[in-house]
This record gives sequence, structure tokens and C-alpha cells, in this order.
Amino acid sequence: MRKPYQSFKLATKLQDKLLSKVQTQLIQQQQLLYIIKAALPENLAKQIHYTVINQNKAVIFSTSPAYATQLRFYATGLLNSLSQHKSFAHIDQILIRLLLNSSAMKLEARTANMPSAETIRLLGDSRRGNTHDNLTQALQSLSRTLEKLKLEKDATH
Repeated sequence: MRKPYQSFKLATKLQDKLLSKVQTQLIQQQQLLYIIKAALPENLAKQIHYTVINQNKAVIFSTSPAYATQLRFYATGLLNSLSQHKSFAHIDQILIRLLLNSSAMKLEARTANMPSAETIRLLGDSRRGNTHDNLTQALQSLSRTLEKLKLEKDATH
């Protein structure tokens, strides 16, 4: 008698192994987070959101640059706390990283505030009689540049 084809069972066993490995890492990271938060003052503990183990380093993620700076001063104490736990005794370095939200990472395009046509005309008309004066030449040059920019902006809109 032939045995039924076993590929489906093997695939589920493989997924179970992968899933259990991920679950083990998640539990380890949660334990690390709990130990680190317990070793810190309450105001700093609230600022830690994630922890990750990378080889012999514990990476702590915070969203605030100010609190991240303060956390760096606690690195030695955190290492001492971690060395008391058998599963984290191999960690020999604490890294503090900023966790930026997506809105902080977006750069907004800034545009200059264009003066009104009346203001540009007044700049060009001021001191028109005295053309040897440096201030007058600078104002008239500014006026010409603003007129060009205004025309370009109006043409694109």
C-alpha cells in the first residue's frame, strides 16, 4: 500500500518551526524590555518603546531625543541589571536609538512668501532718481528678481 503524499504536512511543520522561532525572539525581547524598564526611573521607562538584541548588544528605541540622551547615562546600570539575568548575561553593550515616526521623517517643501505686486512696484520706484546709490541699485535689482519670480509663479498656476 502506498503512503499518501506528505508535502503539505512538511510545509506546516516548517511554518511551525519558523513561527516558534519568531515567538521565542518576541518573548526574549519582551523580557528584555521589562528588565530594562524595571531598572530605570518611571519617567524614562515610559519613553522606551522597543528593545532588540543584536549579537552582544541591546538596542533600545526611544521616540524622544531628550530622553534618549538621558538614557545613555544609565547604560552602565542597565548592563549591571542585565548581567544578573542568565539569559542576558552575554550583553556587553547598550545602544540607544531614536525611533522616528513617519511624519517626522517627511520633509515638506518650503516655498518663499512672495510679496504683493504693489510691494514689488514700490521697491522698484523707490529712489529712482539716485541710481548711483548702492541701496537703490540693490532695491531695484531685488524688484526685478521678484517680478520675474512672480511671473514664473503665475505662469505655473
